[in-house]
Amino acid sequence: MSGVPIRIRWEIDYTQINLNSFESTDLERTGYFLTECVEECTRLGLSRTHFLISAETNCLIGFITLSLRHYILPKTSLRQATDEGRDYWPAVKIDQIAVTRSEQRKGYGTYMLDMIIGYIKEYVSTTIGCRLVTVEAYDDDENIDFFSAYGFVEIPDDWMKTRDRKRKFGNRTLTLMYFDLNPHGIMPEDTGI
Repeated sequence: MSGVPIRIRWEIDYTQINLNSFESTDLERTGYFLTECVEECTRLGLSRTHFLISAETNCLIGFITLSLRHYILPKTSLRQATDEGRDYWPAVKIDQIAVTRSEQRKGYGTYMLDMIIGYIKEYVSTTIGCRLVTVEAYDDDENIDFFSAYGFVEIPDDWMKTRDRKRKFGNRTLTLMYFDLNPHGIMPEDTGI
């Protein structure tokens, strides 16, 4: 993150955050999401948004929204890790991840991925079962490179149909990528809940 240490906190209660202070390169989409979708999706139990807040200024630095999915991947090397030849894979999907414009390229996006993937590995995978974290990244070098550098991989052509791997969102294309929480196929021991 930036050279100046900053105290940050995670927040789930969106009612205590000034969402209008968030500056986005895609302001129309992000603004609509923050003002309209977060409340409804939370109320309906469809997804949860976690906010990264500056403890000094109480300003919104970034956010990440998660939901649960499963993917049918009949032709996948993941199948080799199971005796059953399983076709479906439980996943946590990153529906949205964004950092306010003035704080971009300071490591906050990576920090949010570290926190969320660490939480999923420690709690979700061991208590519920989850193999993948997925994201539909904007199909441009900057976004694909960001997720690739973290370890996300594009779903290969032979794993699923193109219409399921790539889709249009407005005038842009989204590419489905995944992060394998357990690339060796051996899950950690149950936490005993």
